[in-house]
Amino acid sequence: MAKVKTPKVKDLRSEKITKEQLTSMQSLVSKINKVTFDLGTIQARNHELLHVYGEINGKIQDLQEELEKQYGTVDIDIKDGTIKYKDESHNS
Repeated sequence: MAKVKTPKVKDLRSEKITKEQLTSMQSLVSKINKVTFDLGTIQARNHELLHVYGEINGKIQDLQEELEKQYGTVDIDIKDGTIKYKDESHNS
């Protein structure tokens, strides 16, 4: 039995999108890539700042412990350094 050749049908579908569509798609992809990069940069900076915050907070705690050893449990005015003792009878 002989094989019957089927005639090739030309594909009429478009091979490419229009130049305008391509330009628009390239622009949008470029913008999303920049936003993604910027978000990564922000996250990295946020992470770095959290470490700095932790270090400073640790130093504050160390200083508070030092002040408590020297002055006892007190309130200190951060503006001028005035000590307010919990028991005002020590302040005379």
